[in-house]
This record gives sequence, structure tokens and C-alpha cells, in this order.
Amino acid sequence: MYQTAKPLFFKVETPMHVGSGSDLGHIDLPIQREKHTDFPMVQSSSLKGALREHLEQNVSSLEDKIGVHLTFGYDNDGVDGKVKTFFEAKDNQDFAGALAFTDARLLLFPIKSYKGVFALLTCPQVIEKLYKELSLVCDYDKDVTDKFAGNWDISEDKAVLADSDFLGISGKVVLEEYAFNIDINEKNEKTMQDFAAKLSDFLDSKILSRLVVVSDDVFKDFTKLTTEVITRTKIQNDTGTVQSGALFTEEYLPAESYMYSLVAAHRIFQTTKQKNDEARQQQFPKNAANKPIRSAEDVRAFFKKHLKDIGQIGGSSTLGKGIVQFFKNQL
Repeated sequence: MYQTAKPLFFKVETPMHVGSGSDLGHIDLPIQREKHTDFPMVQSSSLKGALREHLEQNVSSLEDKIGVHLTFGYDNDGVDGKVKTFFEAKDNQDFAGALAFTDARLLLFPIKSYKGVFALLTCPQVIEKLYKELSLVCDYDKDVTDKFAGNWDISEDKAVLADSDFLGISGKVVLEEYAFNIDINEKNEKTMQDFAAKLSDFLDSKILSRLVVVSDDVFKDFTKLTTEVITRTKIQNDTGTVQSGALFTEEYLPAESYMYSLVAAHRIFQTTKQKNDEARQQQFPKNAANKPIRSAEDVRAFFKKHLKDIGQIGGSSTLGKGIVQFFKNQL
């Protein structure tokens, strides 16, 4: 069982494609989605791989390079000589990583708005899942969960706005080609105010005026039907024409989407023999007290220290896709 867990929020700065493979539908290369809700998501294996690569690119000292393997698990692929020497013995390679990641779930989804350019949509089901996960592993009180997740009552023709003056027009909010009545139910308005205030603890407060809560079914339809789908092809160098059979469509989660994952940490896994090997311990990265990292808190701090504000997740990186901004204040 992992000993500590914290939320990691991130914003999609450029359209992101974390693929689920080929598909028989109208999109050749769709993005990953939850099976039971059809909401976009990023599987934990994909997220962990991207974050490991991110750290590997951002550490330079031998100690920190070793630290990446200690925290994520040993990977023999592309290891430089000095790091490989540290893990040379078979007994030094067989251990579990000290970091774990949950699937990244969608929190806010951008939609064109008639006023204010775009809105950030969510729904009661997404909010409830967020606070349920936070209350389970991040020491959030259950009363907080109930307060923010259990008080919504939204019909499909209405929307609850955090700032009616910013997005609303004549009592309505127009999202894509659909007009929704602004919900003025006092209970929903109070719940929205509380939710927006709490969300500002995690994300940039500038987005709060764009918040819109719609019903679960409406949110599902928007996230299913309004993702970015682009057509790609290949041009033959010798003729300058499209190569036969090279046409395909690819789906992207749009820029301005917000997602979150839970980052869990465990102590560094070591045998008693390894713990007593002073020479080996001295090559570990050091914690704030200048001692080798060992505890779950050391592992979490190591990850936070080397996680930069900007990273890349998913495919098409050479096209500038998948650039994300991490919010590390809660780690």
C-alpha cells in the first residue's frame, strides 16, 4: 500500500493525442476514453511513461539519474554506463518503483461560447469523482466531498455559471450551436460558488469566470462530439501528390482542457543487505537534510523537485502536440 498520495493537475496547452490504437469507427486513431462514461482520459501507463521521460530529460547529476530509476523502477533501455554500474548486480534490478499514478481524468472541457469566446465545462459526475478521490487518499474531509459534489440538480436545458455576466446573454449561455437557460436555482448557485472557490486552490484563478456546470448527459455529448479531429496524409516527394492509402483521421483532446491524476509514493524498496551497503547509499540522491532519499515523503519531494512546469504527453510531439502545464502546488 502506498503511504502518501497527492493530486497533480495539468492543463492541455496544445491539442493532445494519447491514442487507444486503430478503430473501426469514423475516426481512425481515437483518443483514450473511460469504458463506462466515454469521457476522455489518459491511462496511468501512458502518463507514467511520459512523466518518467520528462524527469529523465530534466536531471543531469549521476545521483538524480539513479533517483529516477529508484522512484520509477529500473529500466535497462538507454541507461548510461555509470548508472548501469550502480544497478549491475541482478539483485539491484529487481524492485518495484516507489511512485504510482492513477489514470488522468478529465476535469474541465473547453467549448466555444457565443460570449466570452469559450467556456470550461464540467458536470456533477466529474466533480463528485474528483472529490471522492481526494477524500479517499488526500485527507479531504467527507463533509467537503458532500458539500461540493452532492448538491447539484441540473436539467438538460440548463447550465450553472460561475460568472453570468462574463458568459451569459439575455438569461442564456450559448455553447457551440446550443442555447442553455442560465440556472438561477439558489442551491446550485451556492454550490457553484463553493466549487469555484475550492478549485482556485488547485488551478489558475483566472479560469473561474469561464466555469459552467451542465448535466452529465450534456457533458458526455460535448466531450464525445466536439473533440478535434484532423485529417492527415503523406505527400510523395517525387510527385508532390498524396500517397495512395496514406489518408487517416486523428482525434485530439482540445487545448485548454484540464485533467488530474493522483500521485502516490512509497518508500524506496531495498533489501536489508542494500540498506547496509553504505557505498551504495551514498550514491542515492539526497533529501533536504542531505541524507539519501528513503521515505515516501522523500520520493514525493524528489518527483516534485524535478517536475518542470511544462511537459509533453502523448504522440505527435514533432508537430507540437501534447504540450501541457503542470500545477504542482498540491504535490
